[in-house]
Amino acid sequence: MRRITFKQPISAYFSGNGGDNVFCSLSSGAPLADRWLTYGPGPGSIATLRDLADLTGSGLIAVAREGWVRMRRRSGGHRVRRDLSGLGAVGLAAAMTGDDTHPWLIAPTGTLPGKAAHVAMLARAQKSIELYPRADAPPQIAPLLSQPVAELCLSIPSWQWVHGGRDRAVARAAFTGILPELLLERTTKGSPSGFIRRVYETQGKAARALLEGGKLIGAKLVDPGWIERAAAADWQDDGSDLRILSFAAAEAWVRWWTSKEDGTD
Repeated sequence: MRRITFKQPISAYFSGNGGDNVFCSLSSGAPLADRWLTYGPGPGSIATLRDLADLTGSGLIAVAREGWVRMRRRSGGHRVRRDLSGLGAVGLAAAMTGDDTHPWLIAPTGTLPGKAAHVAMLARAQKSIELYPRADAPPQIAPLLSQPVAELCLSIPSWQWVHGGRDRAVARAAFTGILPELLLERTTKGSPSGFIRRVYETQGKAARALLEGGKLIGAKLVDPGWIERAAAADWQDDGSDLRILSFAAAEAWVRWWTSKEDGTD
């Protein structure tokens, strides 16, 4: 993108970022809980039960159990899953306090579990909206996360998104006759995990060196022991490579800001 920007007069970049989020790509029992809580037991709930079983490949009993868990957990609000791997003592304490909870994750009383999960997915999508500095890059525009699209999708019951045992079923139906059938029926796609792994294979040593003795470890936000253990077992595809690269990005960010403050940039 940066090379293209220098070669051509680009005024903005458009992307499909956030599509899975706004199109409520859920694979949990939340849609079943929503339909049960809204209409009670009946043919509709049974249909959603079967839809989720087809979508996830799980048995009916397992799906029903997950839906029940979601219903019972409803009063506690949306449960945030925190990745605590690699955090130091201070980092763990900060992550567990919940003081920085995103306001979108605090669902109003009576919110259906699936709807709370849908909003949480939209909150997570925000990190993929602007990926480049505003000062020297064209605007990054994600049409699927625009307000009209988001509000329309949020108005659709969660169980309709898994209708027929297909994820993002509403979006698939909306584009029937417009997009090729091959695209409409696609259930898998490539991911950047292979590329990230290649980045780690070439830059992992430099990333770890950046962290060793750095500001995050110095502030006990990151556990140096975990970095060492992850490096020793970096042949395992357990996600540690992405975690280390994320820590390195945070370390570089902190150093940039602190260098601005002390005038060493």
